[in-house]
Amino acid sequence: MNKVQASFISLLKTKVKEDNIERIATVMLLGWKWITKVSCTPQVRVWVAWKLRICVLEEMNMIEQLVHCKEIQVSTNKQLYTPFVNESSRDEARQPLWNDLKLLAKNMSMP
Repeated sequence: MNKVQASFISLLKTKVKEDNIERIATVMLLGWKWITKVSCTPQVRVWVAWKLRICVLEEMNMIEQLVHCKEIQVSTNKQLYTPFVNESSRDEARQPLWNDLKLLAKNMSMP
């Protein structure tokens, strides 16, 4: 992962068991800071990682199928709001995601 040019990444549906998260992240994401959402549903897992020397990510909201973050670039201090979505494969489970995204959009006030 150290050769990746991106300042942040999202890994979806990793299927990494909760007991192994810390060990795998330590090896794969060396030099990166990370957060993860491990839900009750084993298939809905979101990892967000970022390079500390390039940006800072602040977790704004973490729900079942969505991790919403604010990125601040270290060099410019510019901000970017990013939702990382890992939708469920079941139609009925996606409705709460759409409701959450609508609420998120309604609450955004930055240009």
